[in-house]
Amino acid sequence: MTGRFRALVLHPHHMMGESQGVWYQSVDYPVRLFADDEEWRIDALGAHDPGAPAAALACDLLVVHMLSTPELESVIRLRRERGRPTVYEISDNILALGGWLSPTHALRSPLVRQQVLRYAALSDGVQTYSPGVAEAFASLGDHVAVVDYSLPDVPEQVPAKPDGFVFGWSGSTSHREDLLALSAVVTDFCRRHPDATFAFMGDRRLLDECFAGIPPAQLRYRPFSPHPEYLEFVHDWHVGIAPAEDTPFSRGRCDAKFVEYAAGGAVPLLSDIPIYRPHADRARLFGHAADLAAALEELYSDRDALRGLARRAHAWVRANRTSRPGRAARKRFYRSLLSPSATPACDPVPAPEPALAAALAEAMDASRGQDHERSLRLCRELLRARPDFAQAAWLAATSLDALARHDELLDAGDADGGSPVYADLHAELRYHAARRVRPAEAGLHFDRIRSPLRRLRLRASEAGDKREFYREVLRHHPYDFFALFALIQLLTREGPADTPELTALWERASLVAPERVPHARRPARLTPFLPA
Repeated sequence: MTGRFRALVLHPHHMMGESQGVWYQSVDYPVRLFADDEEWRIDALGAHDPGAPAAALACDLLVVHMLSTPELESVIRLRRERGRPTVYEISDNILALGGWLSPTHALRSPLVRQQVLRYAALSDGVQTYSPGVAEAFASLGDHVAVVDYSLPDVPEQVPAKPDGFVFGWSGSTSHREDLLALSAVVTDFCRRHPDATFAFMGDRRLLDECFAGIPPAQLRYRPFSPHPEYLEFVHDWHVGIAPAEDTPFSRGRCDAKFVEYAAGGAVPLLSDIPIYRPHADRARLFGHAADLAAALEELYSDRDALRGLARRAHAWVRANRTSRPGRAARKRFYRSLLSPSATPACDPVPAPEPALAAALAEAMDASRGQDHERSLRLCRELLRARPDFAQAAWLAATSLDALARHDELLDAGDADGGSPVYADLHAELRYHAARRVRPAEAGLHFDRIRSPLRRLRLRASEAGDKREFYREVLRHHPYDFFALFALIQLLTREGPADTPELTALWERASLVAPERVPHARRPARLTPFLPA
């Protein structure tokens, strides 16, 4: 074998703010973990980058992080035809999102969740950092793997600590309720110990809401910062706290807080929930506010015990969650998906082009705001600069369609960015345009569609037996929201309610839209991961 196998992480365009921790975990750190590996190299591109479609087809292994856009069906199919595997990454338990996310967040929509599930099921493997997520989505296929959260850089020794007693927390607003439940303990501890400092990295409003009673001189605040700066921030801590109620969403978390605190030499003081229990001999677990108060007092009073526990946790992370051990599970998983005779591809991944990706995002924002003229103008500017910008060509086509400029759309010929990734989407869009203004041409565009599911849906009006039509849709897309619930309704109205077919349909429906599934129809294995 010559050269290294290339894996590409294809990720959403914008993952900063509260999502930046996920970006470092799923995008930046994997690239750095494999920087000096002799067998594998990992690169990353955002989905808006002009080089992404070609790179997604050319790499030896593609890792798709939480994308749900329609072209992914073709990406996975085309890769399979070329003998190149695809892995879909699910980062969180998307079945039980909390109130910290906007009511209009995309993942609250069953139409988005159905696509996440479909692409995960179509892929050759699914990866996650959470054993809980792996358990919840075990039905997606035979290759659902947990890859350990690892850090590319961990100090060789426990970092030196300042005088006094610094304990801290960092995270997203998803922990608001957890912090409110413990705010009195943290505040009272600071008042009892004037040499104690509470460090906080996150949303300032959350700090003010939860810890307004802490004397300002005992607060050390930083806003969301790049993850390496957060890890440096932890170096000054004696203790890091990680409160998390045992909720369906928390059961899909990973042990990142333990790893990050321990790497910085801070004693991990963690909620007693399943993800942290394996670390019970190298961390302190607490069940309730009183347990946290007692643990803080013990660690404050017994510095020898504190230092010993910090060293034990740090040594474990050094041995198990740094570059060499951290990438071992990934390499085994990725190699298992490749053909035994596979040799590395020679296609380099293009360098990211953030300016063009940002310009495409601006055009997409215009489209979402119904300003299709502006979206079209911006796309045409991008295509003049990069005629092969397939994402811009697709957005330009959808903008023409939204403006009802169907003849112009049909006359555009092959102006699709030259990418096979978008060929089906362009063919279907032109099929609909032709039916409106040039019916004689519709069949030509229909014949260019390769996706069996797209062809089937376009012939829905011809279906005689609706039950068989929905079953056929579900053979191609097992998580199709409308087909699932329509078939469930037909079968429960016309026959017994407890057939094996209905049981299987209800289980899939529980993954797509659990809020619409009666509790009696939810499978027991999924109950811990579903909303109440």
